[in-house]
Amino acid sequence: MAFNEQTGVLTVEGFYDWDRTDDFKAPWYSYSEKIKTAKVKVKNLTDFSFMFAECRNLTSVDFSESDTSKVTNFSHMFFNCTSLETVNLKGITTNAGTDFTSMFENCVNLKELDLSKFVIGENAKTDDFFDCTYG
Repeated sequence: MAFNEQTGVLTVEGFYDWDRTDDFKAPWYSYSEKIKTAKVKVKNLTDFSFMFAECRNLTSVDFSESDTSKVTNFSHMFFNCTSLETVNLKGITTNAGTDFTSMFENCVNLKELDLSKFVIGENAKTDDFFDCTYG
């Protein structure tokens, strides 16, 4: 993980899930109010839950260089990302996904999102997937 405080750009690279002992917070949570854009280049992860939760100044995320074929948990991935406008999901594969709960909850400024390649099984959890009403 690399974060440029001057530009607000977060780059996430890796081949393993991060430690989930701190209330599901991602390793970059301490920068959550400063992150403006993110580039995610990961593979072999199984859990994307709370990845960018509470990153209220995040405006765009790019997953085009990611392999998410093993990810089962996408819940709360962008929860309360109230400034989020665009997400490039070209690298996202959701076939293994079982939990999409509140994935985009409170993303009230989301303007562009292509879900045409999303595969969500009939038994997957999808409560509040797009609950984009705030307040």
